[in-house]
Amino acid sequence: MGCNGATTSDAPACALDATASLDTGPEAGHAHPLEPTPSIYVGLRNPYGYDDPSKAALGAALYAAECARCHGVTGKGDGPEATQFSPRPVDLNDTNAHHPDPYIFWRVHDGGQLACSPSDMPAFGGKLSDDDLWRIITYLRFTFLAF
Repeated sequence: MGCNGATTSDAPACALDATASLDTGPEAGHAHPLEPTPSIYVGLRNPYGYDDPSKAALGAALYAAECARCHGVTGKGDGPEATQFSPRPVDLNDTNAHHPDPYIFWRVHDGGQLACSPSDMPAFGGKLSDDDLWRIITYLRFTFLAF
């Protein structure tokens, strides 16, 4: 069972319940209540899977172009533009450890304009294809706190 009751075998189970919050510490400045993944995203599965680490390369250039300036090369939310945001960009190592694929896809697709945990995270659903989003998630899974 993943975060918010979502079922997935693609990612580690969430150790937190729906009323808990992630707090990655003062450096990241990130805490948020866990919102339920919208039903349109719950059944999504990464078409690239996690059986071949070489698949991480599929999203490396996309991550570098679209994500690293905020989330950083190490995924810790310490990119060169991170300090201009409040809250700071999330530590993707924590995201990788605590959230299933459908949740991550939703947050990247729709961005951070959520009532429960607002952030300046842009919505990439209108900018990148779903395939590109899955490539980034594949990169994230193999690169940051790989499971």
